[in-house]
Amino acid sequence: MSEPGKMFMNFGLDNHKVPEFKEVKNKDWVYYGEDNLYPEYLIEQALRSAKHGAILSGKVNYIYGGGLHVVEKGASLSAKAQAYKFIRQMNEDNFIRKMIQDFEWFNGFYVEPILTKSGKLESINYIPFAKIRSNKEETKLYYSNDWRVSTKQDAEKTGYKEFGVFDFNDPQPDCLFYYKIVSPKNGRDRNVYPVPEYIGACASIETDVEIANYHLNNIKTGFAVGTIVNFNNGVPEQSAQDQIERMLKAKFQGTDKAGSVAITFNASSDNAPTITSFVPNDLDKQFIEIAKRVEQDIFTGHKITNPALFGVNATGVVFQRDDLLDSFELFQNTYTTIRQEALERVLNDFANLQGVSAKIEFKRVQAVQNVIPQAAVDRVYAAYDIDQLIDILGLPKINKKLDVKLSKENEVEEIFAKYGSISDGEILFEKAIEGGKDFDFGKFETQLLMTFKKELTPNEKAIIDLLSKDSLMPTDAIAKTLKISKSEVNDMISALDKGGYLTVNELDITPTLDGEVAIEQGTKTDNVVVEYKYTWRPGVTPDKKHSREFCVNRLDEASAGKTYSSSDLIAMSNDLGTNVWEFRGGWWNKNGTNLPYCRHIWSAVVKRK
Repeated sequence: MSEPGKMFMNFGLDNHKVPEFKEVKNKDWVYYGEDNLYPEYLIEQALRSAKHGAILSGKVNYIYGGGLHVVEKGASLSAKAQAYKFIRQMNEDNFIRKMIQDFEWFNGFYVEPILTKSGKLESINYIPFAKIRSNKEETKLYYSNDWRVSTKQDAEKTGYKEFGVFDFNDPQPDCLFYYKIVSPKNGRDRNVYPVPEYIGACASIETDVEIANYHLNNIKTGFAVGTIVNFNNGVPEQSAQDQIERMLKAKFQGTDKAGSVAITFNASSDNAPTITSFVPNDLDKQFIEIAKRVEQDIFTGHKITNPALFGVNATGVVFQRDDLLDSFELFQNTYTTIRQEALERVLNDFANLQGVSAKIEFKRVQAVQNVIPQAAVDRVYAAYDIDQLIDILGLPKINKKLDVKLSKENEVEEIFAKYGSISDGEILFEKAIEGGKDFDFGKFETQLLMTFKKELTPNEKAIIDLLSKDSLMPTDAIAKTLKISKSEVNDMISALDKGGYLTVNELDITPTLDGEVAIEQGTKTDNVVVEYKYTWRPGVTPDKKHSREFCVNRLDEASAGKTYSSSDLIAMSNDLGTNVWEFRGGWWNKNGTNLPYCRHIWSAVVKRK
């Protein structure tokens, strides 16, 4: 209570509170926090705390990874095409990133499935998490652009609308699908809303904001905690006191009213209060210690062991590269993958509703590695042989030969001389093939030769040719080039996809092996064969001077027109006791990895005889 002739006032900040979910009389929805604006509070903290915002942004990027892609193992071309169509739809207007962002900011998300009359999924709309409230039973969801307690909900003024809850087993229109991770809570009220993963760090996040705000306003206004203003010319009426307080705060406290100010009204200076400074002598040191504690609490709340993963430099901590890689793997396994799998389950459920059978998943982000450009590697190998590189690098001499029998020159040359032939014929198509021990010659050659037994129209060939030159070429540009309608182009692309001539990817459309053959071989005929020759690996600069004698001999044979059939390669492998197709000759150090083959490769050649 104030003494006669003296009035004292003080104002400061509210402390942080864990949100309460309360039913309110005459309201259909449960309040999300005491003022029904807890999501808005979380948004504000994410936008105002630099560390917290950087971590949230980094989490979204890690979960999004390389974007969505189709798990192609076991999926047919048509299934993959449908899946990539669904992915393109999901990428429109950054839908996936928005969904992930809500998941990380609020620990839940809402979407609106749009259905066809037959009940199939046509599209999905993103619904901002902060705009939705739920009833107690979680059977109704309510949308509004303004959830302030004082606001009267109205369809025209606030966009208010009521939705049902979407059920995959019984899809209905005008429903929202929601996903949330619910945490345990105290009290009797139903836990209808999620709280963020970082809930334990919210007080520290708010403190981080206020520390920055405090320093900013001290610089802007000169006021600090402990400032007292005395008015010693009498005690005015309450309304006048309020007016003076508002004017003083507006003038000197800064935009966010940082820095506590106490105001007194006194009859005279004799009645002015005795002031004990509120400001500790070592306030600067206290702020440093508080900032360290706040920083650590934020990292802990976000389950982060190494803030450098998110572009945040922890105070006084220097992380080595190996530490960063270990931390990345730990965070990927204990957090990112778990969140990705939760989202993948939801997205695959929606994909299935659209008739997509292929599985969809996020491409996992890979840790940063030190990579030497391939061009630099090629220049090194062109300038030095293996023995010279061993001397330069100070490596021990290799006494044990690599287990590649092709290096036994005499035996190898005798065996290669027994097989292969120089044959005439027009080369219709040629492609380098990686092959491998499990390579199926029969299947490969059957698919390749079948391409020559089916006629394509000139426009179909032209579409494949255009996409081979520009896989991102829009369909309307193709239609304009060929002087046909866009719908005709779309129909042809669909047919070529089903026929195995094109692969419809997430962002582009690329010709398959069959498609490449179709635009290169000219008039088709059944009188064709598949043969193989030794050649340079794609992307490697030809340089016989620094190639092994075995490889030079094989390249010279190829230049003279010598080729091998698949039966020749199999027979040579049996004679040598090693897989000629897979190992070829010598070894190759590619990006720091020793591979049991060199810079050459077998190439499939399709000939018309």
